[in-house]
Amino acid sequence: MNRKLRLLALPLLLLLFNHDLFAQHNATIIVGVGKTIKEAVPTTDLYEYPQFMQGTVVYRDGNRSFGSMNYNRFLDEMQFITAKRDTLTLINEKTIAFINIGADTFFYDQGYIKSVLSTTHVKLGEKQMLRIVDKQRIGAYGVASSVESIDTKNAYNDGVKNYNMTVMQQLLLAREVQYYLGDTYNHFVLANKKNVMKFFSKQQRALESYLKENSVDFTNKQDLEKLFQFLNQL
Repeated sequence: MNRKLRLLALPLLLLLFNHDLFAQHNATIIVGVGKTIKEAVPTTDLYEYPQFMQGTVVYRDGNRSFGSMNYNRFLDEMQFITAKRDTLTLINEKTIAFINIGADTFFYDQGYIKSVLSTTHVKLGEKQMLRIVDKQRIGAYGVASSVESIDTKNAYNDGVKNYNMTVMQQLLLAREVQYYLGDTYNHFVLANKKNVMKFFSKQQRALESYLKENSVDFTNKQDLEKLFQFLNQL
């Protein structure tokens, strides 16, 4: 490639590189008026896995059930495929001890939490969510304007919660990740300083010392993995 062609190619490569960066960080998903959430949201965003996978539900009474399952990030529900190829949701979640899908384990404690690290004494979990961050009314000339914020998803579920309702306002959805710390009994709290200090009150002095010596970002997975290792040694 001669020098002139190289000079012409450089801006193009920079443009493509910047476009890739933008695509990676643009986490907002738009559900347009007249669309359903199921239609508008890609499967890779809506579900934990790109396709339903064989899973095992282990109940607190020791019973087990098996099926093709996937975690729905929007509904915070574990769904399964029936013999008739219908998509249904597991109910009576409080009777569930845990769910295995592939190499992953999910616990239920006021919602599903996927295990990241686990020992007898402490667990680190995460929840990948897809939530509504804004709804916009389409006004004159097709211009969208925000209306009051909402934090509920129930209005967008039909009778069997398959979110096939057509939305009448443009919705903005965003993917978020929350991290949790759990105990021996699979009870979890959202990972932040206040919750951790309260949750591990018996180790409060050691924990206070650790947090003074180590800057912990409770939204950073690596920081929490180090905190997990420390808590496991207490």
